[in-house]
Amino acid sequence: LHAHVWADFCAAGVPGTWKIFFTDVCCGMARSEWIITLPTVIHVDDVAQIGSDMSQVNDERVKLRDFLAGFGVFMKAAKDRTAAQVQLVVGFWWDSVCRTRTLDTAKLKQYIAMFDEFSVRESLCLRERQSAAGRMQRAVMTMPLGATCFLASTYLMLSGLNFSWQKRRTSCAERSDYATVRDLLRANM
Repeated sequence: LHAHVWADFCAAGVPGTWKIFFTDVCCGMARSEWIITLPTVIHVDDVAQIGSDMSQVNDERVKLRDFLAGFGVFMKAAKDRTAAQVQLVVGFWWDSVCRTRTLDTAKLKQYIAMFDEFSVRESLCLRERQSAAGRMQRAVMTMPLGATCFLASTYLMLSGLNFSWQKRRTSCAERSDYATVRDLLRANM
């Protein structure tokens, strides 16, 4: 009732309240009632269950959906998918056979276009840098762990900017990182 009547995820305490309510309370009850027995990854309202037997994963998914509906918590139909070895979860395509994580094609094109533009821009405002930092963080999640080093210059250039309209010149290192991540995304296949 709290979340659906007046609170949105932009309100200061709501994401934490939702985490306590959904992850700790609702899914905790489901686990204590043996509705959930498989390893389960929860990110806000995305629930991904992991198992080697597809029928067991599907059975638990249906049981969890019905269990939560009994408390008035309804799973989004668009996010309710049958078990698969390649699945779209939290904006990534997860391949459980190859053990890879890839961006959706539409997002990949957006990210490449943004990094291409920002690699030659002389200045960026705080809002643009925040967007680039978020996209770059998601992009490097599809690469080996060492790729997170490409975030350093972007986060460094965010420092000291307080208002979305404030601009700062881009550094050579920042532009180089945008170009490198763009090139790696193109080569990442």
